Amino acid sequence: MFSKSITRTDKFLDMPQSAQNLYFHLGIEADDDGFVSPKMIMRTLGSMDDDLSVLILKGFVIPFESGVLVITHWKENNYIQSDRYKPTIYQKELEELGWIGNVYKLDTQVRLGKVRLGKESSQERVFENKNLLKERKPTPEDFRDFEKFWSVYPRQERKPRALEEWCKISPSPELINKIVEAVSAQKNTEQWQEERYIPHPHTWLAEKRWEEEIKTQLADVKKY
Repeated sequence: MFSKSITRTDKFLDMPQSAQNLYFHLGIEADDDGFVSPKMIMRTLGSMDDDLSVLILKGFVIPFESGVLVITHWKENNYIQSDRYKPTIYQKELEELGWIGNVYKLDTQVRLGKVRLGKESSQERVFENKNLLKERKPTPEDFRDFEKFWSVYPRQERKPRALEEWCKISPSPELINKIVEAVSAQKNTEQWQEERYIPHPHTWLAEKRWEEEIKTQLADVKKY
């Protein structure tokens, strides 16, 4: 199903017809959470990469490193009764999303949206989605410096995303030392003794948690 509140907007109709057509087919083939792998669909339709790029830049789909897409306005387009709903197989990608209203957002977008809900311009949305496509490639120095952080961080999950955040920061040698020292200090706090309370490394970096003042008590170290 498709909502006219999405497909009858100037933003949608200003796209090339080939991009509009691709959007409809992605929506038809998507699972019950709005996830779809676009490659086969694009081959079948003869769609160009530019068509997909337009959908991403306009904010109609959100891409993931795995090659999977999610339809941004899936909940606005579809309502599925609970007895017919089948959860997506792309659970890893689903965990990276949140909601603002009925619109999917990546976790970093959700944090921004909660602050300025309703105030985000179309130009800002295009810029954010464009950054997903054109992140700079890590240099050997990035990999080397990142390993200093990764080797001490206690929750080693989603390493590629953590590396992306590291490259965005591009820390100086002084900041690298500060980050490593902050991780080492926070590892000894009571909160970080249970993995479920330790932020994902990409979240910790994106939110500049090294700037936080450590207020929790040090965990008791068992002596044997």
